[in-house]
Amino acid sequence: KWKLNKFREPWQMGETIVLAIGQGFILVTPIQLLNVYCALANGGIAYVPRIVKRIETAEGQIIEEFNPKEKFRVPVSKKNIEILKQALWGVVNETGGTGGALRRKEADVCGKTGTAQVVSMPEDGDDIPEKKTPYKLRDHALFVCFAPRENPEIAVAVIVEHGGHGGSTAAPITRKIIDGYFNNIKIENAKLKSKMGGL
Repeated sequence: KWKLNKFREPWQMGETIVLAIGQGFILVTPIQLLNVYCALANGGIAYVPRIVKRIETAEGQIIEEFNPKEKFRVPVSKKNIEILKQALWGVVNETGGTGGALRRKEADVCGKTGTAQVVSMPEDGDDIPEKKTPYKLRDHALFVCFAPRENPEIAVAVIVEHGGHGGSTAAPITRKIIDGYFNNIKIENAKLKSKMGGL
């Protein structure tokens, strides 16, 4: 119906496959993409995104708290969600995965690289070196992930405008965010442990 209204052309079977891998007519915002990964990470629940967790006075008294609100449940079986999580884990942790920049000794990151085409290139456009492509026409680089695989705590989406490929441009930035998050937790845990006398 959408395609008929927009282009006055019928839907083709192959377009469904193209959409399934994030190509073709599909358009998503970074927050929509991140929300999908959060739902995969938590087993299938999509929550309404929020910016403010709570409002406090200068003394720390909570004035208002904004608890998570369920938006919908992803209509995918738990088995298929686990298959997707395994595939996302493989992108980062298996040999040849495009997200190798996120490979940590903890083997805890599940993610996916991506490239968003800015303009259609001619069929032989793959032969054009990136440096010869005008900056404003270069692809956007993406990386989206969550970690750890079991009991996820953080999800990150990085988009580098005109950055080229997700694996070489967006993934290293994401790695710094993930490492910063987990290093900060280690520091906070060490402080807490020292306050409690090393218990």
